[in-house]
Amino acid sequence: MVAGIYVGLEGPSMASARMAILNCVADKVEFSAKYGIEIHEEEWPVKNLPKVFLADNGEMKGVTAENIIQQFGIEIQTAGSYRADGKGIVERHFRTMHDYMKPEMPGFVLPDFRQRGGHDYRLDGKLNLKEFTALIIESTIEHNKKLITNYTFDIKLAESGVLETPVELWKWGIKNRSGNFKAVPEDQLKAALLKHKKVSASRRGLRLFKDLYYTLPLAMAEGWFISSQGKKYIRLDIAYDPRDLSEVYVKYKGKYHSAVPTPSSDKFKYFLEDCVFYDKLKQRQAKGYKSVEFDNMVKAQESLKRVISEASKEADVQIIDPKSPKRAKNIRDNREIEKTVQRQKEKSPLKESEPAEVISIDRQETTNSKKAVAERLRKLRNKKFNRDD
Repeated sequence: MVAGIYVGLEGPSMASARMAILNCVADKVEFSAKYGIEIHEEEWPVKNLPKVFLADNGEMKGVTAENIIQQFGIEIQTAGSYRADGKGIVERHFRTMHDYMKPEMPGFVLPDFRQRGGHDYRLDGKLNLKEFTALIIESTIEHNKKLITNYTFDIKLAESGVLETPVELWKWGIKNRSGNFKAVPEDQLKAALLKHKKVSASRRGLRLFKDLYYTLPLAMAEGWFISSQGKKYIRLDIAYDPRDLSEVYVKYKGKYHSAVPTPSSDKFKYFLEDCVFYDKLKQRQAKGYKSVEFDNMVKAQESLKRVISEASKEADVQIIDPKSPKRAKNIRDNREIEKTVQRQKEKSPLKESEPAEVISIDRQETTNSKKAVAERLRKLRNKKFNRDD
């Protein structure tokens, strides 16, 4: 019985194994409908995980496999290196699928592909990934209904009169043998199959990588991003898919919660490859820019010294007694005068605008007030420049 499939461009890796495992617990009716194929649930009734996984030596090793073992109690077994006979049933099914599709499949690569003068079968390809997946689904349904001629004899099975096809044997085994299957929530399985990393909360959010922080409603409600005296920032486990970092899953009190990047995070770093490339690019740019940055700093220092030198020479000419305490008097009044002069210089009225007529309630009072202000300014200026008039 084919419990799950995955068709994609990923090579043999945990990423492709993850997609196949997720398909084991997926609703096959909905899955097939995505590719334009209508089936009934009894044609492909698998929605569970097994008790034991048998995989290649490299794909199911590491932290991800340990998460499956710890959370769901599933045993992981690996075949020996370069020993295809360790999982002969699977390898034989691949060959059966090739034989099934070869006669009609445009672009199917034959053994003479690399021979001199041989035909380049790749140029005959017509199907896209979605169409090819639909063919695999059709092949899987056909396989699950195919009669097994050399199935191991079982007296109870023989007495039941069950047709020995993979799908009927599956149904009979679930009913009479209970089977060693596990019902697992799909979202929890998704998180368990992802990569995991311990991260700490901060004022900016949960930091997964440099310049990439995450937030979620639960964090705001629990106050994870607030630090107070005697209180340390919380440290949590994050599950993420390196191929797409636009969403991660935070494990808190045994459950996974979806988190998204904060508004200040670098949106161009939603993929792990981009993160690595972007960080290396910034390092190279910073290294190459050091000489330019040093030259700019030297030029700025020289300009600063020149301005100060010129200003000091001019001040020495104008100021007779630099240390005289009289220079500190009337600082506030002098500031107001300079502010008025500066405002006049910075004034920039619109060229095409016409001055609006201002009507005062008491024209005489307004006129007198203006004259008083002007007279005070005139006196302050005269006092500053030691003039009598």
